[in-house]
Amino acid sequence: MKKTILTSFIILCLLPILFLMGCKISVKAELVTLYVDDDNVTGPWDGTLAHPYQNITSGLEHAKDGNTIFVKAGTYCEHVVVNKSVSLVGEDRDSTIVDGNGIGKVISITANNVSIEGLTIKGSGLGPYDCGISIDYSTGNYISHNTITNNKEGIGLYSSRNNVVSGNTITNNKEGIGLYSSSNNVVLGNTVTN
Repeated sequence: MKKTILTSFIILCLLPILFLMGCKISVKAELVTLYVDDDNVTGPWDGTLAHPYQNITSGLEHAKDGNTIFVKAGTYCEHVVVNKSVSLVGEDRDSTIVDGNGIGKVISITANNVSIEGLTIKGSGLGPYDCGISIDYSTGNYISHNTITNNKEGIGLYSSRNNVVSGNTITNNKEGIGLYSSSNNVVLGNTVTN
């Protein structure tokens, strides 16, 4: 009799576990897009479409890995350091401009798995490592469909691997694309002139 009660008790305890094992629990990552618009000069600034950040740097400060930062058309005079795995997407390649004002690197990528698309990037400094886009010790990045112009070097990859640079127009720079101590990168379908 004790054996039957014990067996029944064990079965009753295991039934909920067996039921839960049959259930699939799915968790979806929330895809978040933060917005940037240089026309929002008075705020508030919370990264929503109604209240976008005024500059790209503010968007990056509030972004988390996996977020998209959508940059509205305009001119953004700043030096952007991308230290998170985000997508930086311009509204229009010809009218979404990041301008370094002739100083330093315009966009520096130090994180992995960054995507930069649809921007005009111009105005780096003339120092030895100054460029439109600098990829430093980084992997898995995607640089595509940008216009990169009037920089010392258009794109520089430094000790970086497994990156894709494709479909960009790289023109009127002192140097086009430089790979330094970098390997397994794909450079494909870019137009490099002057």
